[in-house]
Formats: sequence, C-alpha cells, structure tokens
Amino acid sequence: MADTLISDTECYPNLWSIGFQRATDHKTLVMAKTPGRELNREKLRRLMLGNCIVTYNGLGYDRAMIWAAISGLSNERLKEMSDRIILGRVRWWETEDVLNEFVPGFGRIPYSDFIDLIEPQPNAVANLKTLGGRLHAPKLQDLPYTPDTVLTDDQIRNVLTYMVNDLDTTRLLWESLAEPMAIRESITADIGVDVRSKSDTQVGFAILKKRIEDQIGRRLQKPGTMAGHKFRYEAPGFIRFKTPEMQALLARILEHDFRVKADGKVDLPAFLEKEKIVIGGMAYQMGIGGLHSTEANRSVYSDNQFELIDVDVASFYPAIILGLGLYPPAMGPILLQVYFQIRAERIAAKKAGLKTKAESLKISLNGFFGLTSNIWSPAYSPPMTIAITLTGQLAILMMIEAAHLAGIGAVSANTDGVTFLVPREQSNEVAGDRLLDRPPFLENSLPCLKDITDQWEARTGFDLEFVKYRSLHNQSVNSYFAIKPDGKVKRKGALANPWLDPKAIRERLMKNPKMTICADAAMQYILDGTPIEQTILRATDFTQFITVVNVKGGAIWGGREIPSKGKKEDPAEFEARIAVKDFDFLGKVVRYYWGQGGAPIYYRTPHETTGNYKKVSDSDGAQPCMQLPTHFPDDLNFQAYIDEAHKILREVGIHDFASPTLVEAPVWVQELVTLLVTHGV
Repeated sequence: MADTLISDTECYPNLWSIGFQRATDHKTLVMAKTPGRELNREKLRRLMLGNCIVTYNGLGYDRAMIWAAISGLSNERLKEMSDRIILGRVRWWETEDVLNEFVPGFGRIPYSDFIDLIEPQPNAVANLKTLGGRLHAPKLQDLPYTPDTVLTDDQIRNVLTYMVNDLDTTRLLWESLAEPMAIRESITADIGVDVRSKSDTQVGFAILKKRIEDQIGRRLQKPGTMAGHKFRYEAPGFIRFKTPEMQALLARILEHDFRVKADGKVDLPAFLEKEKIVIGGMAYQMGIGGLHSTEANRSVYSDNQFELIDVDVASFYPAIILGLGLYPPAMGPILLQVYFQIRAERIAAKKAGLKTKAESLKISLNGFFGLTSNIWSPAYSPPMTIAITLTGQLAILMMIEAAHLAGIGAVSANTDGVTFLVPREQSNEVAGDRLLDRPPFLENSLPCLKDITDQWEARTGFDLEFVKYRSLHNQSVNSYFAIKPDGKVKRKGALANPWLDPKAIRERLMKNPKMTICADAAMQYILDGTPIEQTILRATDFTQFITVVNVKGGAIWGGREIPSKGKKEDPAEFEARIAVKDFDFLGKVVRYYWGQGGAPIYYRTPHETTGNYKKVSDSDGAQPCMQLPTHFPDDLNFQAYIDEAHKILREVGIHDFASPTLVEAPVWVQELVTLLVTHGV
C-alpha cells in the first residue's frame, strides 16, 4: 500500500541528500550521496514511484534533482545543476529541460504521485521557515552552512539533522492544509485534472478552463502582454453621481487613457492614486487593489442617537463580471455562460449542505479576477481588470454620496463595503443579513438607510448584506476591532489573531505572529472592561507572547547592545571593539519574546556607508526562542506586554482611564467625558 511521504533534498559540492518522513507515524529515512558513499538509486526510484511524495517547492527544484541523482550524476554535477536551477531562476516547467541538459537523452520525468505545497498554501512568496514560524513549529533553523561549502564529516551530520527539521516543518504545513487539500482531491477527481499543487486561483481557473475547453472543443490560448496598448474605461449606465465634485471625478476618469506597461500591468492615473476623495468630511483613496477610507486612531460607538451599520456587497467581483457581461478576449462570451452555471451550482450545493463542492466552486468564482491581470493566463485582460475595479469603487462611492446627501455619514469603507453611522430615526432593524422595513409609525420625512440601499441595489443589480456593530475601533482602515451587539468581535490586520481560531488556517499562514496577547488584552478591555493586567498575567499559552520576523540577510543576537560607530573610527577597530563575532547568527526568520534583561536583535550585515548595525524593529529587550520552550520562561517581561496593550488602546482612540462601560451610559455622560478629555482634564 502506498504511503504519503514528506520529502526534502539538500545539495553541497560534496553532499547530496534526500529525506523522507512518513506522514502517518513520522518515521524518517535520510539517504546521502558523497564522493565516498554511493546512493542506493534503485531504492530511491522505488520510493519515488511507489508513494505519494509531498514537498515544498518540489516541482520547482527537488523533483528534477532527485531524478538527476537517480540517473547517477556525480556530486560535482549535481551541484552544478542545483546552481543552474536556483541561480538561473529556472521556472518549474523548465526544470525538466535543465535535467536533460545534465543527463542528455533523459526524456520525460516518469509520472509519479507528487504534490508541491508552495502554491496551495496562500502566500506563495513565503519560505518554509516563515511558514514554520506562523505555525508555531517547535524549532526554527536556517541552513547551517552556505551552499558552496565543502563540508567536513561533522558538518555533513549537521546538515542531515537540519534536513529532519525541514521535514518536520513540511509535515506540519501538510497537516495544517488538510481541508484545502481534501477540496483539491475532490476537484481533481471531478474534472480529471490534477490540481493538488495549484493555488486557489489556479484551481478556480482549472475548473473554468476545463468546462470552457470541453464546450469549445479546443485549448484556450494566452493573449500576450498587450504592452503599449491604450484604452478608456467605459462606465456602466448605473454609475451616476449627484454632486458636482463626484461628477467631475467621473468625467476625469472617463477621459483618461489607460496604458498597459511593458510588464503587462496597468497603473491608475496619479489623480486617483495620490488625491483623496472627500465626501462628508471622510477621505477615500482609490487604487488597483480597491477603495479604502483613511481613518486611524479612532473609536466610534452606537449610542442613543446613532447606530453603526455595516453594509457589504455579496460576491462583488463575480457580480460585476456577470452584471456587466465582461469576458477576456481569449476566452470569449462562453465564459459568462460557464461562470453563471458555476455560481448557480455553488448556491445549490451550499443550500444542500455539500460543503466541499460549494467551497471548490467558490474558489472558481473568487479566484478568476486575479487572473485578468496575469500575463501568463488566457484570462488576461487589462481593460477587464480596470472595468471591474473602477466599477466596484465608483459604485461604493455612489452609495456613500447618496447616504451623505440624506444625512447619513460613512465612518469606514473598503473594496466591497461601507460602515455607516446612522441617526436612529433613519436606521433599520437587521434580520439575518437584510434590513427590515420600518413600521409605519416610525416613518418620517428623512430617507432611512433601507431607502438608500434599496435604490442602490435596484440601480446596480448587486445584493447587499448588513450587520450592526456596537462599536468600531481603528488603528487604521485595515486594522481594527468591530464589536457586534452579541459581543462577537471582527478583527482585522495587526489586531487580528487567527491563532485563536482552529479553522483560520489561511489567515494564520498569511501573517507572522506578533505578541498577540497584547491585542487580545486590548480587545477584552474594550469588550467588557477586563483589566489589561488580568488578561496578560492569566495567559496560559506562551505562543501568545512570541514574535516572528523576517530579517533580510539574517539576524544576530549577543545579549547586549551594539553601539554606534564613531564618525572617525577605523572600521577594523570598531569591529574589534564591538566583537560582533561573539554574537549568535539566528537566521533569516527569527522568533523571540520580550524578556527581563533582554537585548536588541540586529541585522547581520552593517550599513554599507555608516558601518552601523541596524536593530530589528520592536526587538529591544528581546530573548530569542528559536526552539519553543515547554513552559513559560522565568525571565518573561510581563510589564512590557502590559505597556504594549495600553499602547494599542491609545492607537484605537481609547484612553486608559475611560471604562468601556461608558458605551452604555446616557449620551450626556458620554458628551461630558469627551469634553473633559478634549480639554485635557
């Protein structure tokens, strides 16, 4: 019976090695080839062809190297081939050609059950060590010697030990991706195309592509970069503004010639990227990535006079594609037919409780937009990218303008939604994700929010979803706490903590942990008044206190500060004085906590002009913990974390003395407190 084997390889001038770790029981096998030790090539061949091999960047590197080793290449030639792939930045689909350069006549790599996790995990630019830090891997370790080192026997043993740690980390990633990989298995069986090594976007497009190609009877072709092509944005008829300022903005956009750059991308004009759009005192910024407001350091509450209501557009980009009838030239209008079918199937699967099918079809719908700006895809179409993004942003601005003219102010906005601070006499009850009609006895001459959103939905054809907030607390537009009436909290950006939610694997893999206990403590204080000190001192999970950072070029730590170099000091004398050689090299991915008597972490390479060593941000008082401890360290500096949590409160506009119970106080009490704070009392 075939096993699932986690695999990794290493290559040095006098060592090529491969490791396997069985996913079920973690049993590990390491095989090595040195000038004095031959590889059991037949055993390696059997392992490769008889099992499911799981790697990280295996398609881009390991697979070709493994078959070169099976072919009998010497250590010297294997190292040359390794450099050719890595230093030559060879793409994964070109590695077979490189293999044939070094093993003439090799031909095709034999088919095997092979999975590469670099694309299925959501952040393809992250390296394995970074992902290990995000998954709280027990040990973080960099390659112990540079790849050109001719290793001693002791160093060879160290490299093989290091490889086992990489296998452990890859297995941890494999286990964390169990659900998305199960979805890929289902899609592979359904469409007959192996998508297990593909990203969400690639998986989604594979579903679309297969259906379209089956209908048109031929393969889709890539259209080319369109470099130098100029075009104008054509606004749909429903995009109409009432104020002169917004009308002028729309006219300016319609008159602009968008140009495709040499890399196939399109820039927004400077007047959109740099100039703020102001409606009702709120400033907004447009961009290729979407619309966003610019608030920061602010808390807003529902009270006796106003109510916070968040409005989101359901499946915004798919709705724009279908509503406007958009399709890439290389795919044709058949895209719309297939896209509509997939959306209908997803809705049916969701209603029927078919979670795996519903999720796989959701991937297909949501991932398509990103490919419209990918020059390697048949979906590539710069005019379509601009049509989707600008239509979405202008439609949201149209809703904000209509609300403003009715006396309803927006307090936050992003790509697909707005949060309004609605006067009580103009607000509505929310049932599920819908706004209810107001009882006749509450009607007055002012338009209520539902009047505005109903008109917007009727005009655009898009569907809105609604939720009420008790309060909203922003560090910035993309970093906030949003408290719902039932006490549940929506957290975004630096204030989010996906490590609290076992299902938030995607979010966990997208960001480095940074002393999450501090944001947790600030949130709990806002939520129910729990003292900051209580949350932090009662914490039982040490990983809430760690920070993981990526340090370009690598980091060093020596338990002391490195002073600045004197302007006239000889560089050699400076190096001798500070004795950086006594500092430990931590690696390019560093994990630490704040400890009593800790010291800064520094970049390994000094500044080329000044000769000074740069500190890693927020690392003052750091104690490295590349190996996670089994219990709380005795020197953990709790006070530093308490201070940081209070700092977060101030960054979201809350003063430490003010109890969050004031949210429930009468309006005159809140106004009095605000007045006192304003005057520094």
